[in-house]
Amino acid sequence: MAPLIVQLVAWAGFWLAGIIGLVPAAATPAGALRFALTVMFGFTALSHFLPRTRADLVRMVPPALPAPGFLVSLTGGLELAGAIGLLLPPLTRLAALALALLLVALFPANVHSDRVGLQVAGRRATPLRYRLPLQLFWIVCLLWVAVTHPATGSVRIGATDVSSQLMDRWWVFGGVGLAVDGPAFNDIKAASERRFEVGAAAVVGTGYDLWRHGRIAWDVQARAQHGRTATGTPDKRRGQAGTLLLGVFAL
Repeated sequence: MAPLIVQLVAWAGFWLAGIIGLVPAAATPAGALRFALTVMFGFTALSHFLPRTRADLVRMVPPALPAPGFLVSLTGGLELAGAIGLLLPPLTRLAALALALLLVALFPANVHSDRVGLQVAGRRATPLRYRLPLQLFWIVCLLWVAVTHPATGSVRIGATDVSSQLMDRWWVFGGVGLAVDGPAFNDIKAASERRFEVGAAAVVGTGYDLWRHGRIAWDVQARAQHGRTATGTPDKRRGQAGTLLLGVFAL
C-alpha cells in the first residue's frame, strides 16, 4: 500500500501547489495527478534496486520466467523511464500508456506473490483481492492523464508520428463480473467434478490494433484474470489465468 500512500500525498501536495500558483501545470486534478504518478513510479522503480526490497521482488517473479534478477532490473528501469516521460510534455501520453501496459505485464508477479505468501521488506505482499482493484485504479489514473493531457508535441521516427499512432491503436481495459467454470467432460474422475462453479471475477488487459481496414481489425492483446467461486462449498476455490491473443474483430 506504500505506493498508493505516496501517490495520494503527492497528488494532494501538487494540487495545492498548483492552486496557489507554485506549479501552474498542477492546478487541475489531472495535472496534479501527472506529477503524483511521476513521484509514485519513481518510488516503485527505486525499490527494484534497493537491497532491502530487491531480493523480495526477485522472488515475486513467477518461476516459469527466466532470469528473474534481470527482469526486476528491466521493469525497474522501465518504471523510471515512464516516470521521467510523464514529466516531458511531448512524451506524457506515450509514457502514460506504456506504464498502463507495464502494470498489466507485472500482474502475474502479484498473483504469484499472493499464492505463495511472499513478503516485501518484511511485510506480506498486498493480497490479490486488494491488489487487483488497486492495479485497475492506477491504470485508470494513467488513462486519465493520457486523455486529458494537451497535445504539445509528437514523437517521430522518420516521418511517422509514433505517439499519435499509439494513441489511436493502443487500448487498455478492465472490469469485474460473473464467471462460470465448467467441468472438463473428457477428464471427469469423480461426481463432484461434474458441477459448474460460479463466482466473481476481475480482468485487466491491454491490446494494440496491428492493422485496420474499414470495420475489420487485427489485434494482439494480453489479459490477466482472477476469480473466486461462490458456490457455498467448503472448498471454495480461487484461480488466476493469463492469456496472449492474436485475433480479428469487427468494429
